[in-house]
Amino acid sequence: MMSVVWDTWAEVGMAARLDQSQNPDTDADHFKSSSLLNREALAAFQRIFAQPLPVVVVSAEDFPDRVEQYRKMTIVTLFAEVKKQRGSKPVAGHTRPELRTSYVAPRNLVESTLA
Repeated sequence: MMSVVWDTWAEVGMAARLDQSQNPDTDADHFKSSSLLNREALAAFQRIFAQPLPVVVVSAEDFPDRVEQYRKMTIVTLFAEVKKQRGSKPVAGHTRPELRTSYVAPRNLVESTLA
């Protein structure tokens, strides 16, 4: 048995569709450079099956650097990145449905960012 942990694929899959449809203003070059191209993923398949291991990580970027980057991430830096990516564009919303519980406004930064 083998487990393969795949990075984002740039040309196919959910992340590629999301990047193309919902984020036309994002840095497409960064998305492509931090994601696997189809030809790179197919080459990885060949290497994986040539020497099967129990767990394989396929990353478009230097994996130890990426792990270190995420270790340094905090909830504050994550929210700052989300806010930066959203920019000043309004977020599409919807009206609150009729519920048995009353509305409670966000009480802190985490709740405000999620709201």
